[in-house]
Amino acid sequence: MEPRDLFEILVREHVPMLRVYLRTVVRDGNQVDDLIQESLLTAWRNLDKYDRERPFGPWLRGIAAKLVLAMRSRSPNGLLLCDEATLQALDSRCEALAARPGDTLDERLEA
Repeated sequence: MEPRDLFEILVREHVPMLRVYLRTVVRDGNQVDDLIQESLLTAWRNLDKYDRERPFGPWLRGIAAKLVLAMRSRSPNGLLLCDEATLQALDSRCEALAARPGDTLDERLEA
């Protein structure tokens, strides 16, 4: 299967965790939605740079983290604790959650 064919499947699988990740550092739900859309658009545009041997979730959250840091430099209003170290620690927590058994975020949270 071609990488672009997998994109929709990967997005459906990883957007719930991306939403949790962003909601942790961004107060405004509309900003979260905007960041998700921008992250997905950036991922789509750079899909040829994605290493299929590596997990998609951390790559997508890495894109989102860069967008959050750029947003922080433009306007820190609406952001909670949001520096590079905090975003990396949060990503590690997301990876630990992703390693739990289950097919969906809810199943992993229950585990």
